[in-house]
Amino acid sequence: KKTMQQSPQIQRNKEDFRDYLQRSGLIDTLTKVLVNLYEVPDRPPTTGALEFIRQNIGVALGETNASVLRQENEALRKENEELKKRIAELLVQQGEGDKADKDK
Repeated sequence: KKTMQQSPQIQRNKEDFRDYLQRSGLIDTLTKVLVNLYEVPDRPPTTGALEFIRQNIGVALGETNASVLRQENEALRKENEELKKRIAELLVQQGEGDKADKDK
């Protein structure tokens, strides 16, 4: 008799939880990731399926992959160093020009 009384409450809890998952966008996000996994021609081994989901969950959320950010960061650091060198060269050239102007 006790299980009969809990059954409507359990049903409400399940429905509330489903609504929560729907409102939060979790169902849509997981569906997108799983569809991506399904559509990959060379699926990762079973041990790699969870890693695939981890890597692609951010993509489904519109976030940038960490490895992409690392590559971009490295490229920007290199560009920054090149620009610093160029500025130093220009300052040296400017200093030589100013020195030549004084000698005239």
